[in-house]
Amino acid sequence: MLTYIDVGANIYSVADIAGKFLAVDIDMQEGFVYNEKSQEDNYEVETTITLPKIDSHDIFMGIGARYAVVTQDEFYSSVENTIGENKSAILAHANYDSFRYRENKESAYWTNPTTKLLQDDLSRSITYGFIQDLISLDEDIDIILGLRLDNYSDFGAQLSKRAGIVYRADDKLVLKLLYGSAFRAPTLIEAYANGHINFRAGSQDIEPEETNTYEAAVVYSPNLNNKFSLNVFYSQLSNVIDLEEIQYTNPGYQNYDDRVSKGIEFEYSYRTKLAHNLYFNASYIETQYTIPPEPGELNIDQSMPDISKLMLKAMYIYRPTTKLSFGTTWHYYSQTTQTKLQWVSSDATAAAVHIFDETLSYKISKNSELRATVKNLFNTEVFQPSYYYTVDGGIQREGSNWLLSYIYKL
Repeated sequence: MLTYIDVGANIYSVADIAGKFLAVDIDMQEGFVYNEKSQEDNYEVETTITLPKIDSHDIFMGIGARYAVVTQDEFYSSVENTIGENKSAILAHANYDSFRYRENKESAYWTNPTTKLLQDDLSRSITYGFIQDLISLDEDIDIILGLRLDNYSDFGAQLSKRAGIVYRADDKLVLKLLYGSAFRAPTLIEAYANGHINFRAGSQDIEPEETNTYEAAVVYSPNLNNKFSLNVFYSQLSNVIDLEEIQYTNPGYQNYDDRVSKGIEFEYSYRTKLAHNLYFNASYIETQYTIPPEPGELNIDQSMPDISKLMLKAMYIYRPTTKLSFGTTWHYYSQTTQTKLQWVSSDATAAAVHIFDETLSYKISKNSELRATVKNLFNTEVFQPSYYYTVDGGIQREGSNWLLSYIYKL
């Protein structure tokens, strides 16, 4: 698999950047233009085998290997380019202490000025193996057990586990208890990105994330038309990889202390043979974590900011004929949690919001369909918490979107 990226933008106005460089008498009229070109090649091979059933055991296993290598890596920043061309004059200028991009403010870049996004000659190899056993104790009880071992060339080996039990009380009621552990190695960006102005630097000291998740679920289907499910979950993440949240540190990534999430999810679906389909989902989640302290700072116990604790979704589809259908979808997101960071001056908390979508579909033939969709029908103002809490009330997203599509399936 080949992944190629060619992106660029001007992220600040020419006047804004020109004013910053004017402090050291440099005529900068390009603005903050950046461009990134990168290519990553991935090669993977995997083989699996299902063993013949042994008593009540269905065993499935496999091994595999993956190799990732960065084959192209180019980065250009007009601000960095101007600094590089005028470095001696900037450092010697009497007003250097007033320059926005001076060394103590952008040490990650000044330490290693480069035109590459990532470290040189970057590659990663992964080998892995897994085994799963589905044990049918009787017609009503199944147990599933699984192990997976991953070995990263840069982060070593990690064992993941899963276990579950499914109990079919009768034809209408199913009970489940599930456990799973997993890990996530840092991405190449999180671990190996070079320091660039206005971009986050990677950290080779960062450790892989680890998680343990526990779930209990009940599924009840009183008849063919109705289905109810209730799921309660608890998840604990260790060494969580996230953005730094301390004001006076170099932008980058760090490991947080344990992040605990717990919640409940309810689903209901109603379906008839043709005319009516109804789906409803409600979920409530609470997440708590501690921001690691910097020297001289205190721990900050933070409720997960930027997310809605309560989320609701309902969807109704009416099919008067086999060719024509009308669909209505309603989304509700509660007010996002307010940050507890003391240095934040803007309240980027986004207000609660209701969003309605409408879809009209007509089946032209066995293989083709015409579909008209309106996203955010009432043009509701939808906001997302702003990056680093810089805009009160968050940043407004797009309003209504009208889409007309023709779908053909071979």
